[in-house]
Amino acid sequence: MAKRYFAKCDLDDGRVIVNKGDELFLSGAQPNWLHRDGHYVCHTTSNRMEYIEVREEQQGHVHAENMALYAQDAQETDKPWERWECNTGDGLGWLGVESHPAWIADTSYRRKPKILSVTLASGEVVSWPAPHCTELEYGDPYFYFVPTHGDIVLKKWDCAPWDRNTLSNGYIHLTKEAAEQHAAALLKINIQGRDNG
Repeated sequence: MAKRYFAKCDLDDGRVIVNKGDELFLSGAQPNWLHRDGHYVCHTTSNRMEYIEVREEQQGHVHAENMALYAQDAQETDKPWERWECNTGDGLGWLGVESHPAWIADTSYRRKPKILSVTLASGEVVSWPAPHCTELEYGDPYFYFVPTHGDIVLKKWDCAPWDRNTLSNGYIHLTKEAAEQHAAALLKINIQGRDNG
């Protein structure tokens, strides 16, 4: 996967970010750089700050990492595509894959989320998609639910402590449906615990 570099800078002054090896430079005056959470942050005199992404030249196939994971699944099952889904970006969301993926460059692929389940004292089995467990890229959208009332909230990953706390608490999902199912499952578990308490 291509490395990603980010910088905050004032876009009104015409300066351009260029990539030199593993560092970022601005043409013109060198800014005051701070390195935080894997991001280069340029503080300028203007309050108009925007993130700019600079990528290294792509090495290998854009889906190389997922291809390797798919190959692992192919060693365990003769229908590895049943463990995968894709998103073409046409608004339909994540859809199941019906055969070996074509690995189209502008289509996203991922393993299907794992399903967690628990058997309540009543014998009912409650299941929900496992929450997302790795940090996202800056600006990536995600859904989380508020445990106190189950509301589903759409947010963008900001590399902030709050994002990481939400991640470590297991509240983050990549689809609204998954977050809704998780919230509904916890509600059932809490009601069962209250009634049997």
